[in-house]
Amino acid sequence: MRVPLKWLKEMTELSASPEQTAERLTSAGLECEVVAGVEIPERIVTGKIVSCEKHPRADRLSVCEVDVGEESSYEIVCGAPNAEAGWVGAVALPGARLGEDFVIEKRKLRGVTSNGMLCSEAELGLSEDSDGILLLPPETEIGRPLGDVLSRETVLVTEPTSNRGDLMSVEGVAHEVAATSGRSFERRTPAIELPTGKPKWTVKIQDPKDCPRYCGRVVEGLAAGPSPSWLADRLQAAGVRPLWNLVDVTNYVLLELGHPLHAFDLAKLSGKKIGVRRSKKGETMTTLDGRERDLAAGTLLIMDEAGPVALGGIMGGESTMVTETTTSIFLEGASFAPPRVRAGARALKLVTDASARFERGVDRESVPRALDRACELLLQLCPGARVVEAVDAYPAPAAPARVRLRRNTLRRILGVELPDEETRSIFANLALDLEAETEEGWEVTAPTWRQDLAAEEDLVEEVARIHGYDRVPERAVARAGQTPLRHRRVAEFWRARRTLLSLGLTEVVTPSLVDGAFEDALVSEKGFLGRCLPLRNPLTADRSHLRGSLAPSLLRVLATNRARSIPDLAICEVGRTFASAGKSQVAERQRVGVLLAGLGTDASRGMGSKPCDFFDMKGLLEVYVEQFWEARLRLEDRPSDRLLSERSAAIVVHDKTIGVMGEIGLEGRKAFDLPADAPVVLAEFDISAIEAELGVRFFEPLPRYPGAVRDLAFVVPRSCRQSSLESTLREEGGSLLAELRLFDVYQGAPLGEREKSLAYTLVFRSPERSLTHDEVDGCVERIVSRVSGKLGGRLR
Repeated sequence: MRVPLKWLKEMTELSASPEQTAERLTSAGLECEVVAGVEIPERIVTGKIVSCEKHPRADRLSVCEVDVGEESSYEIVCGAPNAEAGWVGAVALPGARLGEDFVIEKRKLRGVTSNGMLCSEAELGLSEDSDGILLLPPETEIGRPLGDVLSRETVLVTEPTSNRGDLMSVEGVAHEVAATSGRSFERRTPAIELPTGKPKWTVKIQDPKDCPRYCGRVVEGLAAGPSPSWLADRLQAAGVRPLWNLVDVTNYVLLELGHPLHAFDLAKLSGKKIGVRRSKKGETMTTLDGRERDLAAGTLLIMDEAGPVALGGIMGGESTMVTETTTSIFLEGASFAPPRVRAGARALKLVTDASARFERGVDRESVPRALDRACELLLQLCPGARVVEAVDAYPAPAAPARVRLRRNTLRRILGVELPDEETRSIFANLALDLEAETEEGWEVTAPTWRQDLAAEEDLVEEVARIHGYDRVPERAVARAGQTPLRHRRVAEFWRARRTLLSLGLTEVVTPSLVDGAFEDALVSEKGFLGRCLPLRNPLTADRSHLRGSLAPSLLRVLATNRARSIPDLAICEVGRTFASAGKSQVAERQRVGVLLAGLGTDASRGMGSKPCDFFDMKGLLEVYVEQFWEARLRLEDRPSDRLLSERSAAIVVHDKTIGVMGEIGLEGRKAFDLPADAPVVLAEFDISAIEAELGVRFFEPLPRYPGAVRDLAFVVPRSCRQSSLESTLREEGGSLLAELRLFDVYQGAPLGEREKSLAYTLVFRSPERSLTHDEVDGCVERIVSRVSGKLGGRLR
């Protein structure tokens, strides 16, 4: 939020510099920075767009005739989608300098001469908004230097946390400045008289939980027109474009007090009944921006006797909007349930200034005050206007929270004992009413606008941040000798990270929210790499699902690095994936993802320029499985996941399939723009599928007796898997076969076309005695016989 410094000074004393004030607020928990006024270069003036026609040779360009107050107008080619006749824009005339190397000149664009440029806010350095040109109200004087029209006022840009809705206003920030400066703050009451007597308007609220309070004011005798310069300049300094007085007043109160208000054209409302209800499936409504919106069930609607007229807490409706001809309005102020507004805004993908405040919580007790402030301004701007009716439906009054703070709790958490006088002063400056004080502690009532204060720890935080976190002294904390308990899932997570990092991999952390439509197209419906779970109310279209697999996220990291000329990666992630576990149930799984690309790890590069391959990944996984589970890895055939090529396999540990590994297939390469010849190998497995003995290691003593070594090469059919042959050797070797290592694979003459040779080193050893040659030879004969009978192999 942008808080103009002059506006802030009208509400509270600023004894420090803007930079010191921003630093003090940030230290107290309100992230804040100072933005000084922007200097506008010379030869940039205001100009009115007289006409705007399509460019004859370019679909996305327009040819605008712009009047800057001179004898003749300027023809300017513009590519902004919001350029329209009648609006006033910022015109950079030939000779204007927008940066060190960017000077505006007369030149031809697709055959049409452009005599300047219509500027966006980004090009002027006002903001990062480059979606369209800067538009000023139609009544803005043309030909004036833009710097004289725009406010150059210094502002504080704040980022309130999600639980501090009271800081979404200039008044709230002013109160915070006063409290952090050791001063109290008094909120002004509007000077306005309301009509007495029974109102003619009635309010019907379907569910008080959705709308605890709904108020309205009927104002007549209004005259729509431009706002005075003090109001327009103040809105502009706060980042809001002024329109006309009836609309600007509601925006002004929104910024000043943090209460969203909405003005209905009284002549366009049907009857004298206003209501609040939830929408039904299939209902539609056209909002102020002219878009017809399909409403999901449960969105809050404001109703008159004819039907919906606004989206509660989000945006008004087009059918009842105020215009330049409006003379009477019904001014709405309400308090809506934050979860209900949040769900409606997310379902419609429509986040507004109003919804941002309602989602954080609006003080229901201050709704009439905000309406009275708006009426005060309207009567000031429109002489002869009058408030003829006031209505207030309050079916669910709020009880102020009463919170207790014990001295022992404050001392234990802060680690320092504060004087009682300072604690009482902090309570008073934060508008916390001290109800009782005893030897044990204090009991205070929180103001209704501080909905975040509900527990004892909340008060400790308030005292600590106003006292100053930097003033809390450091001290050593003595701990008992007992080792803290750690949940198995947490221990598995950290152990998995340590193991992966010890293998030379680089850890990455990727978001759990992903683009579900994109990722689901890459994974098989019943594959190990699971499909995404849709969110009911996604924040954005590209973060609409919970991920079902780590693989697409790792490939996106690779694609980003390749775009920056970094093709060699060896990365890993330990993260959560999500799967459906029945109706409205979600199963979380802790998985490991590993990706090798290009030359892979630094260690493999040191051995030469060999690209990584399937066997590099297999070697990494073998070491990981041995360290993490003290087990042996086995690979088996499985139906390939769509993301992987045919050269893939299932990862099996303790006879249980825990994951998959393989090279990336054609679909995956196309999706992430990876070359067909780029080596990319990926593995993903579930670390919670097999229970590991965390913190327990078993060691065997060194062998006391020598081993007998035999090197055997077996000729088997090419269709025979190495894992099947190894399993046969171990089964027949029994307990005497202490070690088994594959050291050679050969195909070619003199072997047959459908044959291959696998050579192993076998080490036979007994823990009780030295083996005789006859015993070892007998084991070898049984192994050879078993390989021949079971796999159709022979000794080479």
